[in-house]
Amino acid sequence: MWGAKTEMLLVIEIRHLLWMIYLFLGILTLLFIFILSLVVLKKKAARNASRRNGSLDEIIDAAIFDEALEIEKFEKDEEIQRLLKTEPSRQQLIDKMLHARKNLSGISCDNIRTVYNILQLEVDSLTKLKQKKWHIKAKGIHELSIMDQRKHVLKIYRLINDKNELVRSEAQCALVKFYGFKGLRFLNITNYAVSNFQQIQLLNMLKGTQVTRPGLFDQLLQSANKSVVTFAIKLANYYHAFHLQDKVMPFLGNPTLEIQLQAVRFFTKFPSDAAMDDMMVHYQTGEKEFRLAILNSLKENGGDLHLSFLMHQLHDEDNMIKLAAAKALAAVHPEGSAAFTGLHSSGIYPWTEIFHQVKNELAA
Repeated sequence: MWGAKTEMLLVIEIRHLLWMIYLFLGILTLLFIFILSLVVLKKKAARNASRRNGSLDEIIDAAIFDEALEIEKFEKDEEIQRLLKTEPSRQQLIDKMLHARKNLSGISCDNIRTVYNILQLEVDSLTKLKQKKWHIKAKGIHELSIMDQRKHVLKIYRLINDKNELVRSEAQCALVKFYGFKGLRFLNITNYAVSNFQQIQLLNMLKGTQVTRPGLFDQLLQSANKSVVTFAIKLANYYHAFHLQDKVMPFLGNPTLEIQLQAVRFFTKFPSDAAMDDMMVHYQTGEKEFRLAILNSLKENGGDLHLSFLMHQLHDEDNMIKLAAAKALAAVHPEGSAAFTGLHSSGIYPWTEIFHQVKNELAA
């Protein structure tokens, strides 16, 4: 009896084991089919993407190399219309057009913009301006800017005071790209500080452009926005507006360090006796960086009238001030570095090091 029961239990265990094996093999089979399907779908997607990419490249090539652009070819071509039914394809084409526009000029560049308009891709870029995500909004502005969509300038202009810095930056750069110097009118109404990086971007974009609104300098110098005043002095320096000397001079005594520094740089490039005198008036009350900038300016433009002032700065407690004064004195004194040889000979720190550094710089 016990043998029969044991045999029955053994049969049941074998059946359970077989079912587990069958289940395991079934799962492996399904997993294999799933992986195989993924590989097939991935290869199919890659082939489709390759064909789509090739078709999009053909559109770009047609725009670049066909001087007599056939507008109807793009308006009625069923293949193109079918290709651009999906948003990813349209965005891919926009990205290709942006890349092409940045590397082209002349009629080919104009053709890219024309095809962009024919295919109504501007709608995609304008839609981005309405998005809440800042990076999408900024991308939309960038696309409209590169594709020279000046007809939508009002929509872009409304974003110059956007709460996001990158969105503001793209909108401001777009205005300058569209209108050059005239595009800087946004500085009259900007509510935010214009970062140093943004100022550099704007100056780079202004290369080769002419001053079309001379009165803008005066407006910007009177701005309550400190960063705008700083940029205005940079602009005056960039455009060699030396006639603004009288209007820039009061900023040597401005409480904002960056404005003071820009004023010193302006007068280093466009020196005047009055400006040099004013620098020395504000020297003692300024921060260390401001004083170093003045000493550097005197090195470039100083003369006999400043020798006494420079000799006095050799006794400053700060070694960087001592060094800057020594360099300036060596540049403007008739005897050069010999003017403070006595200090060097005394062997007092740091004069030995300062003397050698100035001497090496003069030799170079």
